[in-house]
Amino acid sequence: NIVFIEPTIEMTKQNYYTGIVAGMTMKSTFDNIHIFNPLIIGNNNTNTIGGMIGEACYYTSISRCSVNDIIIDAADATYIGGIAGDTRTSTTIMGCYVGDTHKNISQIVGLSDIGGVVGMTGSDCEVKNCNVSVNIIGQYNIGGIVGNSSSRGLIQNNIVRGMLTSNAKNGVANIGGICGYLEGD
Repeated sequence: NIVFIEPTIEMTKQNYYTGIVAGMTMKSTFDNIHIFNPLIIGNNNTNTIGGMIGEACYYTSISRCSVNDIIIDAADATYIGGIAGDTRTSTTIMGCYVGDTHKNISQIVGLSDIGGVVGMTGSDCEVKNCNVSVNIIGQYNIGGIVGNSSSRGLIQNNIVRGMLTSNAKNGVANIGGICGYLEGD
């Protein structure tokens, strides 16, 4: 059990992968970690942001974790998610929660590839049994669970509540309750 209370990250141009627990992980396991009232401020940074982990890759496993009353304010960033900004190569996220506990304030603001759990999933990644209650604002590829999913991923048995809003300047927004942009093989 690990608990974070009111962590804040103010990003600079030098940040590449940003998360409350880790910027980037490989072959790691995270279980029963809970974050309350996190604030991540993008400050014109365009890189990857996760409420827990910026980029989780190479068989990373994230289970039974929560990010509560989350605020990510990063209007210029891509690959943003409540748990992970980006997942690669067989990463699994299972049984996690992102959203409100009692404040009704959870919000994620970014540019593109924004999801309640994961911004972008890569090869053979799974997002299962997660619950999301968050408002998401961005321009392109916005999903309640995953913003952009490609390469044989699995999104299964998830619950989503909240509003998804696109402020895209052209007509191609790709917004979905589960996934904003989904690509198979």
